[in-house]
Amino acid sequence: PDLAVRPAVVQVELHPYNQMRALRALCASHGIAVTAYSSLGSPARPAKYQVQADAHPLLLADPAITQVATAHGASAAAVALGWAMRRGVALIPKSAHRERIASNLAGTLALAPSLSPGDLAAIDALERGHHYLAAGWRGYAWKRGQSLQELLDDAPPPLPPVGLGAALLLLACCCALVVCKARRHAESRDA
Repeated sequence: PDLAVRPAVVQVELHPYNQMRALRALCASHGIAVTAYSSLGSPARPAKYQVQADAHPLLLADPAITQVATAHGASAAAVALGWAMRRGVALIPKSAHRERIASNLAGTLALAPSLSPGDLAAIDALERGHHYLAAGWRGYAWKRGQSLQELLDDAPPPLPPVGLGAALLLLACCCALVVCKARRHAESRDA
């Protein structure tokens, strides 16, 4: 690449239906790590980020994935994540449920080393160049002038108004903290 500063990591939508082989090879040849987002197929992503949200194949229901899962007594998610892990890809799977995150991690770490060359080849054969997310990373980038409501589906509740008294109290606390840190620094320097 003709970059002045070589990136350390490239983050892309990557899963068995969108394997990004050429990009992974290029990154490997330049010592750049690849991190996958949407590694489970992102079926629950908000419609505004989906490409034809109702027309997506269900990655975790794919017969090749479920056959490998059944053969190993594992979840389909562990198979998809284990495949990516064996392909040298860092993973950042998302879930709103702490239990699911823990089970995906445990299942993936247990399964990944035992995936056979045949298992990996069966999953490699699923490549379709299919993107679940519209515009890739550009669909998530915060654009100048864009409100938080436009970026997120569920905007956070508005902050309660802060009165002048509360603002002055906060400012006084911050100043006191700065003074305390400066005193500690001076004391440690003098000691």
